Amino acid sequence: MAGNQTISQARDALEVARAAGDRSGECQALLDLGRGYAAAGLTVDAASAFEDAARTARAIDEPALLAKSLANAGSQLHASGQHEDALALSREGVAEFRRLGDRTGELRTLTNCAVIEQAMGRLDQASSTADQALALAREVDDRGLLPALLGLAADLHVAQGRLEAARTARQQAVQAARRSGDEALIGTQLEGLGEVLLGQSAFDEAVRAYFEASEVHRRRGDLASRYRSVLQLGLIYQHQERWAEARSALGESLELCGRLGDGVRRPFIQASLASAHLCLQEWEPARQLAGEAVEGYRGSDPVGTGRALVSVGQALLGLGRAEEANVALEEARGLLAERDPGGAEVAQSLLR
Repeated sequence: MAGNQTISQARDALEVARAAGDRSGECQALLDLGRGYAAAGLTVDAASAFEDAARTARAIDEPALLAKSLANAGSQLHASGQHEDALALSREGVAEFRRLGDRTGELRTLTNCAVIEQAMGRLDQASSTADQALALAREVDDRGLLPALLGLAADLHVAQGRLEAARTARQQAVQAARRSGDEALIGTQLEGLGEVLLGQSAFDEAVRAYFEASEVHRRRGDLASRYRSVLQLGLIYQHQERWAEARSALGESLELCGRLGDGVRRPFIQASLASAHLCLQEWEPARQLAGEAVEGYRGSDPVGTGRALVSVGQALLGLGRAEEANVALEEARGLLAERDPGGAEVAQSLLR
């Protein structure tokens, strides 16, 4: 709605400026038009308006308007997948901001260059650009952008297989986020650190990072982010065979899953939570959850259905209901025979 209003107002202003021969006003109206299109999600139209603004600014020698137009055009071209053109215009924008002495504009446009290079798979170039942006962010003490830049550097290290460097960058990103005081940034960077630590199989440290992230998200009332971090925490506990903790975290994940209406991951979480109950010999909740997972998977995921049926069978055996267990296990064996031979063998071994 706001984007459409901006578009309408900018078109009117553009018409007035052109009628009056006001080239500077025309350029500003084109910038506003581009912003309106961007707000409405019309990236191609936005890029075109910003490119028109850049041409106008160049013609009338308005360097400040030129720099803004180039940076915005680059950003929108990137969003529409035109990476080569996006990078060329963004680089021009960096040079213009540098000539103006606008360090903030230079920093933000340089950061966009690194993101575009990353999207193009030019990892060495992106790392070099990110390093330049990091140096500039530290120089101007941009506490808002520094954590995101360090996170970008960490992602680039991961992509190049440099996990220790990625870990260091993520730790610095967490520290920078704490200094910024922005809890959303803190939570995001803690999750990023947890991901790197998982890649290094540093599970205990990953648990600490994801747990703190989940607490930050809880304080902020951010259900979606809390769901993401608590689920990851539960899966790590499961991997570590810390079953009571896995039960707690996965139970919270299932509750959040319901509140957020995530039907896609629901059967997976139910099956994971059922496994935790099985390992704690809590047969009835395991049977219930595994049965719900079967219904969620059935018709769309034969392997998921089969594995959940194995859990149903195990729970029924624990409850002393061998005849019902055999029915579930026979069905599981049939579903898994060709798709998951290992799972089929487990089902076979449990048949009574």
